[in-house]
Amino acid sequence: GSVPELAAALRALVTADHVSLRMCFFIDGLDEYDSNHAELCEVLRDMAGSPRIKICLSSRRWPVFERSFGDDSQESLDIHELTRNDIRKFVNDQLQAHSRWTAEVSEEVTLEKAELVDRIVARADGVFLWAFFVTRSLREGLSNGERIGDLNRRFSQLPSDLDQLFQHMLEKVNPADHLKMAGILQAA
Repeated sequence: GSVPELAAALRALVTADHVSLRMCFFIDGLDEYDSNHAELCEVLRDMAGSPRIKICLSSRRWPVFERSFGDDSQESLDIHELTRNDIRKFVNDQLQAHSRWTAEVSEEVTLEKAELVDRIVARADGVFLWAFFVTRSLREGLSNGERIGDLNRRFSQLPSDLDQLFQHMLEKVNPADHLKMAGILQAA
């Protein structure tokens, strides 16, 4: 159905006094919604007004969501703050496991490597999947003989948005492999 139909159904659910069920909705990725965010917030606020409905929402901290739902630290969790150390450990472990990452040990290079890891963790902003693909790209660079300066350039060219990162990765595929890639994607 369309977004207006979904909104109408959700509002009908809120006003259906004959329904005795208590419901809890978990909605992930409000920021990934491709239509009017303010309208979405209005529907969700209407739902949350019902004593029979509880809602747990997740999103990046965008102003439209903070205006609608508040930024009360008692009622929210900053997941990216909770996952930052896990992402840092993952990135460090993956890069440390590559022999070319550990080959250069000068003080200057060690500092540059630490700064690159910091930049990856900061730009990941809690999105583990983004950090996974970026780290894989950097390991690929290491396998191709790239040094820390090359890795910094490679990292700077990678988009911060996950969808754009996927697009970037697809565009880097050798045109000779497009047919095989299409088959794999269809199978998946």
